[in-house]
Amino acid sequence: MAYSKTNFSPMGSNAKRGLAPQHFSYKTADSLATVDTLAYFNDINSQVEVGDVIHVEVVDSVSTTTAVTDRGTLIVASNASQIVDTYNAIDAGKINLTVTMADVSTASSVWVVAPVACTFSKIYSVINGAIATADAAITTEIGGTAVTGGTITIANSGSAAGDVDSGTPSALNTLTAGQALEIITDGASTNTIIATFTVELNPLADSD
Repeated sequence: MAYSKTNFSPMGSNAKRGLAPQHFSYKTADSLATVDTLAYFNDINSQVEVGDVIHVEVVDSVSTTTAVTDRGTLIVASNASQIVDTYNAIDAGKINLTVTMADVSTASSVWVVAPVACTFSKIYSVINGAIATADAAITTEIGGTAVTGGTITIANSGSAAGDVDSGTPSALNTLTAGQALEIITDGASTNTIIATFTVELNPLADSD
């Protein structure tokens, strides 16, 4: 999708452009990562100044919203040559959790617990040795439901200690406070190899 002016609105009635940050609200079915990309807000380059704040609400459907799937606060970082760039003010509050799997070559699971309501936005793996025979397929689940995009393939060909792989979840990736995220290996590879996983969690804007 792309920016839609229908769902963009100024907040408040006393904003003084250029003298203090203006605040805007925006509702979209695009992911927060998509919205926070260079040039997404180019259509409003004449309305925003550096430092202005855009409060984004990601929903399942703009026309018939039944669920809010993510929230974010974007700050206008630059607006030069009619190209708008933003950064996510919540990035500084990201939570990174690490868990170790004793043997990525044995079908098994490990878990991490979300300390606050959040979205699961990234997963990294690193192995401490070479796997063999087959790739190790890593999947993730929340409450028994597979996370879309929350997968990693650790290739056996040419594998070695220190190899890093990653995945980027895109849907079904919201956790409530205290909910467990399961990381699963199919155990298709051989050699007893430790794998360490780091997961990135983005707290929802209204989480405590």
